[in-house]
Amino acid sequence: MGHVLRRNERREFIFTLLVIFGVGGAIMGYLMWQFKPELLIKWYPAMPLIYLLLGLALVWALDKILYRDPRKLLTFFLVLRSFKTLITILVTLLYFFIVNENTTLFFLTLMIFYFAYLIVETWIFYRYEQRRQHRHKAEKVK
Repeated sequence: MGHVLRRNERREFIFTLLVIFGVGGAIMGYLMWQFKPELLIKWYPAMPLIYLLLGLALVWALDKILYRDPRKLLTFFLVLRSFKTLITILVTLLYFFIVNENTTLFFLTLMIFYFAYLIVETWIFYRYEQRRQHRHKAEKVK
């Protein structure tokens, strides 16, 4: 058996995701609606929601992978990055073929969320690894 995310780690990661993609996405949408309504895209609410759901899936899957076999963490990380890229491409294509309005603005807005998610995802893995190494050193001292 491997390691698992501790309850406080899960809460911290989920809280971070909710603040950045839930609250941040809502504030960004409100500001666009209030000051530049022409910039508001039809599918805007889906953008932060997609990355919020991907982030929640990340935390859940990370916990499961760590419990079953922590050695697969790097593989999981790379598969997750590929899956996220595929989802982003799929959403972009769907928007292009279904809505086809302000596609450049849609793509730019989606990329803002994509890069924000990359940063959050990297931070989650970094924080987990940092804590794991700290626990490992503490266990060696005992």
